[in-house]
Amino acid sequence: MDILIIILMVLALMLFIGSRYQLKRTKDRISAHDHMEEMRDGIMKYSREGLTRVQIIDAIMHDYGLEHHEAEYIYDRVEGSLE
Repeated sequence: MDILIIILMVLALMLFIGSRYQLKRTKDRISAHDHMEEMRDGIMKYSREGLTRVQIIDAIMHDYGLEHHEAEYIYDRVEGSLE
């Protein structure tokens, strides 16, 4: 009987650790999604202001500390999703 209780306690501990790990992964995904939405909104704002592609890429490089190729990739992804 004691062995059954120990097995159940170990199982409960494993489930608890697994749920904490999953919660952390979910929080990380939500955080990344919020950041991408913020970047998308910034690019749309610059686009509405009439800035050119080069000016928008320079602005998001400055705003988010990205390298040129990263800023171009994000710009192309956002502009492609708006069309």
